[in-house]
Amino acid sequence: MKKISLIIILMLFSFTMASQSLFINNENYPSTETLELTRNVFEKVEISIAKKPDGSGIILITDNGHGQDKIKGKLIIYLEDQTLISCIDRGIYDSVNYSISTAYFLSKNELLKLTNVNISSIRYTVRYSVGYSENRSAENGRKGSDFIPKINFPEHIYKLIN
Repeated sequence: MKKISLIIILMLFSFTMASQSLFINNENYPSTETLELTRNVFEKVEISIAKKPDGSGIILITDNGHGQDKIKGKLIIYLEDQTLISCIDRGIYDSVNYSISTAYFLSKNELLKLTNVNISSIRYTVRYSVGYSENRSAENGRKGSDFIPKINFPEHIYKLIN
């Protein structure tokens, strides 16, 4: 009996560890695992995509930053079919331990599109607390590189919404 109880506890723990979620504006949403795009050989940008109850989505972008720095302004998501998704800054920012994050919203149709078309790259702006801005971009994988793999976003998002 003890052995069966231990197995059930381990299975529940494994399931809990495997499930991902984002906590934004006092709400908890199921999400993909944290995925990484490449800014350059040494720097990564983290992305998590969450599903809201109405079928729309949230994309959380996390990059390097300090104190009052913010990822601000429009987020542009370039897709492999040569189209793009443009996300408006809604003022949802966070800063923790040299990381800055901003949450953007995706419509239901945009989230569904991401189940069929892969993300090629993103573009966004970091506004520094000292008054200047820097445009940044990050790629999905690295052209000509075998050691920076391309992420299959449609696979991750399909699992999230189904």
